[in-house]
Amino acid sequence: VRIELLKRTQKRSNDIIFSELLYWYSIQKKDFDIALIQSKALDKRLNEQGERVYELSNILMSNKEWVLAVDAYNYIIALGPESIYYMNSEIMILDAKFGMIINDKDYVQQDIIDLEKDYQIQLRAFGKNSTTVKSMMNQAYIQAYYLNNLESAKEILSEIGYIPNISKKQKAEAKLQLADITLFSGEKWSASLLYKQVEKENKNEPIGYLAKYRAAKFYYYVGEMEWAKSQLDVLRGATSKLIANNSMELYLLIQENISIDSSYDALSMYAEADLLHYQKKYKLANLKLDTLLDIFPYHVITDDVYFKKAKIAMDEQKYEVADSLFDITVSYAPFGPLADNALIERAHLYDNIMGKTDKAEELYKRILLDYPGSLFTIEARKRYREIKGE
Repeated sequence: VRIELLKRTQKRSNDIIFSELLYWYSIQKKDFDIALIQSKALDKRLNEQGERVYELSNILMSNKEWVLAVDAYNYIIALGPESIYYMNSEIMILDAKFGMIINDKDYVQQDIIDLEKDYQIQLRAFGKNSTTVKSMMNQAYIQAYYLNNLESAKEILSEIGYIPNISKKQKAEAKLQLADITLFSGEKWSASLLYKQVEKENKNEPIGYLAKYRAAKFYYYVGEMEWAKSQLDVLRGATSKLIANNSMELYLLIQENISIDSSYDALSMYAEADLLHYQKKYKLANLKLDTLLDIFPYHVITDDVYFKKAKIAMDEQKYEVADSLFDITVSYAPFGPLADNALIERAHLYDNIMGKTDKAEELYKRILLDYPGSLFTIEARKRYREIKGE
């Protein structure tokens, strides 16, 4: 269908119906490169003043197509300030660049510095208000987690609470991020207090449940496993699927890693390493995990340790090391709960970072054959067929 529509669009260039059909079909099939090309062509042809391209840019953002979203927003920005989509595009283009860095981890340090400066310029131009709260939060995130400018990040987030006419949800999101950064900076109990405030101020709201989950995870970090479990047990029935799933995952991690003597000694060491990983103290996290393996060499938590070490290596961009550790995770516990996770991580590594699609293809196939009940089978099947050209 796609090839036929392309042919007809080229042969009958004056007949707009085929361009419209190709645009619609490309979106349905998530062939966003073609969709963006068509949206620009139709925008110029029909003098839509960026409307179609802006609508597509929102679809691109929701599908995490950051590079194409940047392209789309640049097109609208080039139309000039007279476009009704100009200001939103100036704001959203930085969100797309933020997504590229945070989610794809495809960046160099200068990209971080440039983006933080762009946020400064944007906030000077558009002011600090309800429209730019997300930009302020993203700027604070970059300053804290990538530039180690913790106090400035906290000031930005604290300032949001005093901006007039912002929603209760925006205030809660800013305070929750402030709690996360406070935990990241090592002020554990201050972070706990902030989590509890957000939970109390937003009872029966999704943001309140998220704060309750973060508070439960805090107690896991500090070794209060029974209390963490009791809170996670409540959250397993949360309305948000993501919160419910995350709560279940952490609950099972605690439940399944009780030592034979009913202690949490090994798990507590793992939780300490988990917190160090979150705080980007990678050497200390690895040292803690290595010590755990020495003290508890055959503990049930061992596959979690290897998987965590692999994730740390990914964050350090030590991709060969990460690949080896993901492989060890599967070899150590081929029928364990993390085996398919490790395989999909390896597949993504070969597919998206190392550029070895032949290796990725093998791993996607392995998931389909060896782990047919995995949550990753749909993704693995789709990508396997794409690589095979089916």
